[in-house]
Amino acid sequence: MRQNQCSPSARIGVHDQPEYASPPHLLIDESKLSSKTSSILASRWELIEPLVDDLDLLLSMTGKKSNEKIIQRANETSKHTKTIYSFLNLYWRYGQSPLALLPRFDKCGGPGKQRTQVQNSLGRKVLSRTGAFPVRLSYIVTEEDKKNIVSVIKKYHLKPDGISIAQTYKNYLREYFPNQIKGIQNSEVSSLMPSERQFRSWVKKLIEQHELIRNTKHENDYDKNFRANETSVLEYGKVPGACYEIDATVIDVHLVAKWNRNYVIGRPTLYFIVDRASGLTVGLSVSLFHASWEAAQLALHNAFTSKVEYCARYGIEIQEKDWPCAHIPNRLVADNAEMLGLEAEAKVIPMVPLEWAPISRPDFKPYVEGRFTSLNKDALHRLKGATKNNGKIIKGAPDPRSRAIYTIEELTKIIILDVLDKNNEKQKSLAIQNKLLVEKNLVPNPLNYWHVCIANYQSALKKVSAQEVEARLLKPVKLSVTKNGILYREMYYSHDKVRQLNLSAIARTDGRIELEGRVNDDILDFVYARLPGESTFTKCQLLKRSQEMSGLSFADVLFIQDWTDNMEANNPVSISSIETLAKKKAIERHAKNEAKKSPKLNTKKDKYRDQRQGKIMEMARSLSEHNSEEGSENSIDEKLKSKPSREFSFNVISLPTRGDKK
Repeated sequence: MRQNQCSPSARIGVHDQPEYASPPHLLIDESKLSSKTSSILASRWELIEPLVDDLDLLLSMTGKKSNEKIIQRANETSKHTKTIYSFLNLYWRYGQSPLALLPRFDKCGGPGKQRTQVQNSLGRKVLSRTGAFPVRLSYIVTEEDKKNIVSVIKKYHLKPDGISIAQTYKNYLREYFPNQIKGIQNSEVSSLMPSERQFRSWVKKLIEQHELIRNTKHENDYDKNFRANETSVLEYGKVPGACYEIDATVIDVHLVAKWNRNYVIGRPTLYFIVDRASGLTVGLSVSLFHASWEAAQLALHNAFTSKVEYCARYGIEIQEKDWPCAHIPNRLVADNAEMLGLEAEAKVIPMVPLEWAPISRPDFKPYVEGRFTSLNKDALHRLKGATKNNGKIIKGAPDPRSRAIYTIEELTKIIILDVLDKNNEKQKSLAIQNKLLVEKNLVPNPLNYWHVCIANYQSALKKVSAQEVEARLLKPVKLSVTKNGILYREMYYSHDKVRQLNLSAIARTDGRIELEGRVNDDILDFVYARLPGESTFTKCQLLKRSQEMSGLSFADVLFIQDWTDNMEANNPVSISSIETLAKKKAIERHAKNEAKKSPKLNTKKDKYRDQRQGKIMEMARSLSEHNSEEGSENSIDEKLKSKPSREFSFNVISLPTRGDKK
């Protein structure tokens, strides 16, 4: 069998040839060399320059241990032959360039190595400015001192609740130099002990910088503010709908009641839902609820439905393209709080997978957290009634509650306008995320990013029916059908189907009928009711009899109810009723006294036997008194006589019954 043969040169690969990496001191700009380095380089080059031009020198050196030309050059320059050999070696090894003779200053001083058995101070000497005081002697830090420094740093400083390095230095002196400290009080010359500058310097040398940072921070604080952050939350989804972020905060603005602006009702809760890829705010909710599932579901309902009708409630006219967010995302990131529960999981997870950020880790939701910051800075902190400095009132500053003027509807309108503005705000980072903005020559803002990605089928969005969103995310309530319509919180609703089924008439006869319902606490102009025999919800509108409550939110209804309860508690009875009761009792006592003065009757029947005749006499008396007041001369008797009299008979006449025949 024939074997493949190849030449020796072919068997040697590139990787078999020796490689010489260029040292760092050669990879510099020649124009930036210092005068000292340039002088050394020139002297070395002058030493070997006559030799490098001799082409036969290298060949002659390969066969002899010593070379006469090099010995001759050493005698001429008074240099050792080893020096010339070393410079020639550098010259031929590193490219036959004069720069190969540069001195290795990068290895001077033993970088990264600690000197041992130091006898003299190596640092800058301490000098006296005026000479009036003795100069402090330099202290030589020993190996034992180094161990003590490490020990005291670990004991006092390297812990999340540790003290500062300055305080640690003082504890170090107290523990290891007590006698020297006491000696300072009895001597004019300062005792020998490490200075704080020495202490800090050796702390940096003996302990890694990363260890100083890592061990002095709490785990959450380090992960949030100090750890290396080479990754990005956008690595796993740069298309709209890949991930939504939801979070809540208490708005820094005090509100007043809509029906009476003299009443301050506190600070509402704001929920934002932001698309991570585009930075577009896709949903929001402003309510008086605390951060809870009740408030979160309002924001989710807003994010998954059209915004045209929502903005119209607050007098803002937009088109679908101005805020085109009515979709379900691929996943939803929330706090490990109100969204972590059986009710939230049962209603949200069938539509979108839920992910929960760790506790105290807002960096897992950076876009929605940044949205809160920009809203406070650009819009809310300028309003009347706004609080700043995390709600702290500065001494002498007016109480923000005394300046509150906005209702919850007005504040919601301000936030909606700010959201629409931020959705059109330019962001340079979006152009780097997707080249479509550059190709289409569009302004890099969240709204354009959303539109161009969807137009080119780059999204993770999906749609569900409005009925499913309403059934899952609106607040479940119990509605009552009464004779006046469907009742919810003292307001009446109805629908054509309710009238066709004649439910109000049935409820008037058989009592109230209970229905399953859904309500949107942002607006109570309508409710969703599941009518008997139907599987879907019917939208019932507010009746005319309750039109005065039109446009109210759940917060307004709560205020009215609280106002009613407060009035009932503070005014159980009127002041005038107290005086009226006293007068009624006086009239009763007077009537009893007058009744006692009347003549006694023989029987009880005598009191009402002549009831009609007594009525006529009383009328005659009243008319007589009335005429006497008017000065009339007409007699009451004449008026009575002018009226036709009626005769009465006590004879009983029997009428035929149904069974009698004529």
